Amino acid sequence: MIQHTQNNDFINYILSTVDNICFYMLSSSCCVTWDIVQANRNKPWSYSELSKNPNITWDIVQANPDLDWSYWNLSKNPNITWDIVQANPDILWNYHELSENPNITWDIVQANRDLDWSYCSLSQNPNITSDIVEANPDAPWNYELLSKNP
Repeated sequence: MIQHTQNNDFINYILSTVDNICFYMLSSSCCVTWDIVQANRNKPWSYSELSKNPNITWDIVQANPDLDWSYWNLSKNPNITWDIVQANPDILWNYHELSENPNITWDIVQANRDLDWSYCSLSQNPNITSDIVEANPDAPWNYELLSKNP
């Protein structure tokens, strides 16, 4: 809680004292919370970048449909689950970004082979283990990215 309060104080300090802020970059910062955005609605937030901010939840997006959310970037947001994706088939989800989303498991990929999964992004997904890679040697894995995958 102390860290969260310090982050809020720091962001609020920046917003009140710095004239030349790059809101595009600031919007994706994990230090920026929805409360900060709401308290500073007059600022030029990038809703595209906010879409991938881990402090933005699906409930926030649904409660604010008038904002210019990026479903491309939202696909990367760790608050987006497979249940949300399935419940919203009318949204053009970005399967390249979803492939890297930590809520996507190998079981989901296997059960939905008809979707446009990205093996490059899957290679960065923390749910992809060496056992999965070894059991699927013909998959087009990106071994450089796999080597960096925790």
